[in-house]
Amino acid sequence: MASRVCSALALAAMLLLAVQPAQCASGRKLLQGEPVPISDTTEQTPVEGSESAAAAQAINEFGDALFEILASQANPAEGGGQIISPFSIAQALGMLLNGVEPGSDSAEQIRSLLGGALPLNEINVALGALTDELLQPNEEVGLRISNANSAWIKDSYTWQEAYQAALQTYFNATLEQLSTAQAVNDWVSEATRGKITEIVNDDIVQQAVLMLVNAVYFKGQWANQFDKEATKGETFNLADGKTLQAAMMAQKFDQGRLQYQVLEGAAMDGVPIQCPAVRLPYNGFTYSAIVSMPAGNLTVDNGQVALETEVGAIPYAEALNACRQAVSASLSPSMAGGNWPAADSPVNLYLPRFEIEFSANLNEALQALNVTAPFVPGDLTQMAEMDGQPATDLAVSDVIHKTYEKVDEFGVEAAAVTAVIVGKAALPADIPPIDLRFDRPFVFDIVHDATGLALFIGDIYKPEEWTA
Repeated sequence: MASRVCSALALAAMLLLAVQPAQCASGRKLLQGEPVPISDTTEQTPVEGSESAAAAQAINEFGDALFEILASQANPAEGGGQIISPFSIAQALGMLLNGVEPGSDSAEQIRSLLGGALPLNEINVALGALTDELLQPNEEVGLRISNANSAWIKDSYTWQEAYQAALQTYFNATLEQLSTAQAVNDWVSEATRGKITEIVNDDIVQQAVLMLVNAVYFKGQWANQFDKEATKGETFNLADGKTLQAAMMAQKFDQGRLQYQVLEGAAMDGVPIQCPAVRLPYNGFTYSAIVSMPAGNLTVDNGQVALETEVGAIPYAEALNACRQAVSASLSPSMAGGNWPAADSPVNLYLPRFEIEFSANLNEALQALNVTAPFVPGDLTQMAEMDGQPATDLAVSDVIHKTYEKVDEFGVEAAAVTAVIVGKAALPADIPPIDLRFDRPFVFDIVHDATGLALFIGDIYKPEEWTA
């Protein structure tokens, strides 16, 4: 789950980063190796206009809105970062949508979040098409991605026939008896390769009637791996003005060998923010990491880091959010994979290792996005029945989200779990190189190139500390 005074600050779940030029440590040897040419990353054909692209755009939009709400409530000094998987949340909400009364407030609120004006059957088809698109990678190139859904119900209830069919047909969900937290957590652990081992406890299970659970797992190797021997301890600026010695990976890219651009962001009152960003492909060239951060000098005022701009210093958090929005704006099929420009200068890239866990109850954030009706009884009438009669007194009690993400010299491993808990009614060279050193909180996103879907989005506040 968790800022300095010179040039850049943050690391995030979509991987939104603050980036600024920095001096290369003297005598630092960077791995050059044989970077894959940019032209080799264009194999993915953009799917603009397809069902999966439309679903990806809708999920990105609600994911950005949800992330911004959570970020406004976060204290960067208390954690390593914030990471969410909008796709995992969308899968869980999609299962819920199929169990609400058609035309009800709950149906309209969830539908507007997932697909705008699309009817339920088209949302189901679009989510299915997107899932199929995402699950194309193959393990022969060291890229693994899985998506699993399960639905759990107390033995005193049974699934309504139509809802059971929807869960199995559109979400390939396994249907399980809800008896113990251990059983649910064992399923979660297996689905995430042990990276997330608990999503519910006994108290939650005792009060629940049913649960809808999604788990996403991703593991990718860098197309251009970092040399572990080149990793050194270097200064990283924390959000509270303190610093730490981070385990900073390093790699040199010759001119034209790295996808790089400076995105244009805007903070509050339209203050322009420059956001250097790189796109780092994984083997197979189906997914990439996008890393970005605000450029400029940093200052510390009353224990908080600020970014110097043309109109004066502004809170770093505002600048980081501007870069996150700029990254999000770049996520479209037309910007897929190789359509990012190649750097016209050599680039010395410095990126810290990190391993972060994050968890959040999404109730308040979803309600802030106008998804309120599912949290009160009356609309969840199509899910379960008791003694042959529809259960009409059900409501969502909690939406729980947990994520894990690890970045090192070899690649990225990430997992996410979303659980919707439903219970009985309750309260609601010649060219000078660019030195790109992520030495402050930054944005870090894992992106599916063809659709532009941000599978994971995050801000990284505190990377791994260097130990010799």
